[in-house]
Amino acid sequence: GPFAGEGSPAPGLEPGDTVIVLDEKEHTDFRRRGTDLICQKDLMLVEALCGFTKAIKTLDNRQLLVHCLPGEVIPDKAIKCVMGEGMPVYRDPFEKGRLIIQFSVK
Repeated sequence: GPFAGEGSPAPGLEPGDTVIVLDEKEHTDFRRRGTDLICQKDLMLVEALCGFTKAIKTLDNRQLLVHCLPGEVIPDKAIKCVMGEGMPVYRDPFEKGRLIIQFSVK
């Protein structure tokens, strides 16, 4: 691995490997599935029928605007995907997964 032989040496011994363990924390707005991020958004019936613009705060504190045009009816449990707004792909930080928005019509 990239940290092979980087551990603290002991007298008379070869340095061992450094092992890094990441503990993924729960997030209040997003769930992770591979490189995809999933969030839940509630819609009022009038929004689902007549269109809306919703702001979603991304993990890096940007405001992402999600639009639905009037006439584009959003049924309960509908999904919209925003490409490139998920988690970075392993070994390719410029490639990102999807942000999957699940709508719940109230």
